[in-house]
Amino acid sequence: MKKKCRYILLIMGFLLTTITGCGKKASEVAETASTELVQTAVISPNSVNLQKTIFFTFELNTAYFANEYHGYKPSAGYRLLVANITVSNESLSSVTMYDTDFQCQWGETDQEGKKLFAFPITYDKEKDADKEGAYVSEEEQLPGTYDIEGQYQRSGDLVYEVPENCDPTALSISTKDMVYDSETGEYTEYGPYFISFSIVEMEQGEIDRIIAENERGPVTEDTGNSSSTESISNEVNDDSANISSTAEK
Repeated sequence: MKKKCRYILLIMGFLLTTITGCGKKASEVAETASTELVQTAVISPNSVNLQKTIFFTFELNTAYFANEYHGYKPSAGYRLLVANITVSNESLSSVTMYDTDFQCQWGETDQEGKKLFAFPITYDKEKDADKEGAYVSEEEQLPGTYDIEGQYQRSGDLVYEVPENCDPTALSISTKDMVYDSETGEYTEYGPYFISFSIVEMEQGEIDRIIAENERGPVTEDTGNSSSTESISNEVNDDSANISSTAEK
C-alpha cells in the first residue's frame, strides 16, 4: 500500500507570522502594475513549517499560483498551485515516496461537509503507470514515485489544480502515515500532518529586507549525491518567527 518572518503581517483578518519564500512576480501576469509584487507563501500562526512523520520530515519552501507550469495548463475554472517542498529521510534506510503522500486542501467542504482536496497533477488513474503525462519538468518537479536514501533529502515542486476562486488564505499541504501490522493484517493511521499557509503579494524589496534582518539563507536541496545539508534558522528579537527563501523561479 502507498505510504505514503522577523515579521508579523496582518492580512484579511488573519495574523500570519512566517514568510517561507518568493514565487512568481505578479507583474508577469499583469505587466501594467505600478509596483513589482511577488507572490509569497506565509505560514499560518497555528501551523509549524517543519513537520515530522514516522517515516520522513517535510517543509514548505515556496508556493505560488500560476496559469501554467512548463506548458501544462489546468482545466477550465482552475489554476495551478505550485508548492516547492523539501523531504528529508533521517533514517538509515531508503524510503519510497509517492505523489499521493502530499495532498492539497483549500479550506472548503462539499455538501456532505468533507474537505475538498487534490493530489498533484502527476496522479491520474487514466494515465499510464509512470504518469509521464503530467510529469513535465524533470529538473524541478517531483515525480509520481521516487526514493530517498537514508540520511538524504530531496526538494522539488508539487503542482496542484485548485479552483480559481479558492481562498488564498486557507491553503494547506498535508500527509499521513499508514503502518501495517503483519500480525493483525490491519493498518493504523497516524496524522494527518499539516502545513497551513496563505499566498500574499509583497514588493521584492520588502522580502529582501526581511530576509536580511533575519540573516537566514536559502533552504538547500539535496542532489542525491551528498549527505543532508544544514538548515539555517535564527530567532529574531521579540518574535520567534522565521524566514526561509529560495531563488525566484
